[in-house]
Amino acid sequence: EVIWLETRSQVTRDASGAVVGLHGLLTDVTDHRRAEELRLRSAELELRNRRIEEASRLKSEFLANMSHELRTPLNAILGFAELLHDGEVDPASPQHKEFLGDILASGRHLLRLISDVLDLTKIEAGKLDFRAESASLSAMIAEVCAALGKESAAKRIRVQIVADPGLDEV
Repeated sequence: EVIWLETRSQVTRDASGAVVGLHGLLTDVTDHRRAEELRLRSAELELRNRRIEEASRLKSEFLANMSHELRTPLNAILGFAELLHDGEVDPASPQHKEFLGDILASGRHLLRLISDVLDLTKIEAGKLDFRAESASLSAMIAEVCAALGKESAAKRIRVQIVADPGLDEV
C-alpha cells in the first residue's frame, strides 16, 4: 500500500553555521491525496459527460434537420405522383413529362440523402473514408427548385434564383 507523506524539517545550527541538530515531522497525507485525485477524476468525468451531452444534442439536431431534408423530396414525389395518378395532367401534355422528370429528380435526390446518412454512420463507425468531390451548383439549384415547385406554387410563392455563373463547380 502506498502512503503519501509530507515532511517538514528544521535544521539547528551553531554560531559558526555548522548543523547541530535536525528535527522533522512526518504527516500522513494519503487521504488528502486520494481526495484530490478523486476531485480531478470527477472533473474529468464531468467534462466527458458535457461532451457526450453536446454530441447527443448535435445528433438530435442533425436527425431533426435530416428528417426535414428527407421530407422535402418525398413530398415532391408524392405531390407530382398524386397529380398524375388523379388525372389532373393530360398524359399527352408537356407538363406530364415535366412532372415525371420532377418525380425522378426528387427520387434521386432522396436516394442521395439516404446514402449520405448511411455514409455518415459509416464514417462515425470508422468504416468509410471521406473524399471531397466537385459538384455542379446549377444542377443542385435546379433540383431543389424542381422539388419545391409544387409546394411553392400551391402557396403562391415565386422562387427566383440569383447565382453567379462563375461558381458552377463547387
